[in-house]
Amino acid sequence: MYKRTIGVTLLMGLTATASFALPAGFHPPRSTGGEVVTVKARGLTAEAKLSPDLQALFEMMRGARGPQRYSPAELEREFGIKKGDRNATVTVGIKVTPAFSTDNLTRYGGSVLYKVGTTNYANVPVAGLVSVAKDDAVLSIASVTNKQLPPTPTKGRVKMLDGVQIGRGEASATSFDHHGLTGKGVIVGIIDTGIDFKHGDFLKPDGTTRIIEIWDMMDNSWTTSNGTIGSEPPMKLKDKEIGTLYTQAQINDAIAGKITIPEVDLVGHGTACAGTAAGNGAATGNDVPAGTYTGVAPEADLIIVRAAKDESISSLSFLGTKFIADEAKRLGQPCVISQSFGSTTSSHDGLDLEDLATNEIVPLDTAGIALCVAAGNEGQYSMHAGGRFGPVREGQADIDSDEIELFVKKPTLLSGYFAHEDQWGLCIAGLDKALTSADGKPALLYIERKDDGEPKFSTKNSPVDMDAVQKIVDSSHYALSDDKKGDNIQVTLPEGKYVVWGYGATETVTNGAYDLYLPFNTEASFGRGADKRMMVDTPGDADSAITVGAYNCRGSWENMNGKQTTYNLLVGDIAPYSCPGFRRDGAVKPDIAAPATYMISSLADGSGMGKDGDDVDAVHITKDGKHVAWQGTSAATPYTAGVIALMLEKNPKLTSAQIKGIITKTALHDNYTGGVPNTMWGYGKLAPEAAILAADKP
Repeated sequence: MYKRTIGVTLLMGLTATASFALPAGFHPPRSTGGEVVTVKARGLTAEAKLSPDLQALFEMMRGARGPQRYSPAELEREFGIKKGDRNATVTVGIKVTPAFSTDNLTRYGGSVLYKVGTTNYANVPVAGLVSVAKDDAVLSIASVTNKQLPPTPTKGRVKMLDGVQIGRGEASATSFDHHGLTGKGVIVGIIDTGIDFKHGDFLKPDGTTRIIEIWDMMDNSWTTSNGTIGSEPPMKLKDKEIGTLYTQAQINDAIAGKITIPEVDLVGHGTACAGTAAGNGAATGNDVPAGTYTGVAPEADLIIVRAAKDESISSLSFLGTKFIADEAKRLGQPCVISQSFGSTTSSHDGLDLEDLATNEIVPLDTAGIALCVAAGNEGQYSMHAGGRFGPVREGQADIDSDEIELFVKKPTLLSGYFAHEDQWGLCIAGLDKALTSADGKPALLYIERKDDGEPKFSTKNSPVDMDAVQKIVDSSHYALSDDKKGDNIQVTLPEGKYVVWGYGATETVTNGAYDLYLPFNTEASFGRGADKRMMVDTPGDADSAITVGAYNCRGSWENMNGKQTTYNLLVGDIAPYSCPGFRRDGAVKPDIAAPATYMISSLADGSGMGKDGDDVDAVHITKDGKHVAWQGTSAATPYTAGVIALMLEKNPKLTSAQIKGIITKTALHDNYTGGVPNTMWGYGKLAPEAAILAADKP
């Protein structure tokens, strides 16, 4: 016996220390171990085929007793399920054998959307998930969740200054030598919150639209009007159309006032993305010259998919990617697609279902098409931690990993990934509330998998509130796999302070690395032991995605009051919010970093992008009243897409792999980037002119 000391750093800088005795190896021997907590019954064995989040969702929706994994807000964020919806459906990927037939899927209300290899992407009622899983030809069912717009980096309160002196970084990031290229003949596809199609930045000199078509997934006008508004959308869920399609002719009629179409961008995010990539700067006012704020490819054509009403992007957004790719092929035009959204509830290894679908829809070796995806803006959150442990054997000094502090503000999800070839354990030590012993010592909850069995749960130091411990166990779900993805354990922890660590459960440890994530990163954070790596959102982890981080590019502009807005930015340095890589399997992500803080782009009329609470955001709207200064990997991504549009105008035969190769080989390296590739910059700063010049000789 020997003591292990847990030190917890408090907010005031003090340290609270608790010492307690543990057996050698820091895990209770199974023969004489601590108080055993029974693993919760699965009920139906087919439930084990569901991914951990679908197991929890199924139990919630069928009214199972016990703790609720998701709050109403999280249900809507992740799955699009609104409070009280008892007939909810979810988008899933069903991995099957060759014997699979869709008959059983259809019987329980499901329908196939898309197929990639042995995986059927489908929409299935939550109540039918286990029934579908009972099919012997179904190997597993995993979720395709909604994606989120990257959280907006915090806007600061800005004091108005007299004068319009040029501040640091005022030069536009789009002022590089385009060598006569404008994106003409190339399609830029934007999947986002819609577009203000009447904004002057998307009109030709004759007043007609540059938008080829808009597929609004959120607008059911085609159905509710019996086909009198818009056009039939390209895809259905069973017999129900998904949204409404608006053609170029219909958009032009709406601009001319001949018809009314309800296409809107309430958020403004999609309009800003489109403007950054391809706005022509024609919209203006207040004596600001037209063309002051242009996008990178001002003559590119646009195809827009509206996949969100707010910050939550539909789980069907990958169908938007397919639609744009198919339309570009039909029209015979090269195309680059921009996606400024992602999900943190992923395995961060490129093997999530949306990553795999992305690879299929936009292959690396297909000419004339590429996809840019935002790395994410969660870089300042302490949402990842991990470590390495060794096997249980004589002389092994690191059977346990280092300790990791965990602070939970409200009940949250802790998701852990372990190598399947390892026999692993995870210890959660409570420092207050749920996991403490009668004498105030940390109680220990052990979760371990060995002998190729299911994870087992046990406790040590007799927790005061065993009901609370049982609730933690009841809320735990897991997926065990012998593929590259490994084992995933998900635990819902109540409010409190914890220390966690991984350990070797037996002598069978060949890898020993593990990763922990807090997908709902505003609910909890890691303290000491937090690791700012492996945080890129999915589908930015996809092999075929050109994944974009963000750096500071502009520190001042003339605002709508005719005064100067100035930020004391270190122009040229990485933006602190930009999500770091690499992927969990070591692949380089992000691929590149591009200008982001601050870009100036098209402002959707009446949208949230132009608001500061209930007031007009006068410090971020430019003097012309038609553009807005914004930031984030959301801005860096369409900027990169615009550069790729110029490359494709010069050489339409470029493949995605060749484009990625050119961008990474010509990337700029400086004192800010340091040696590359690295986890923050990928291969460095996007160098637009160098990439264009190299486009004819990939």
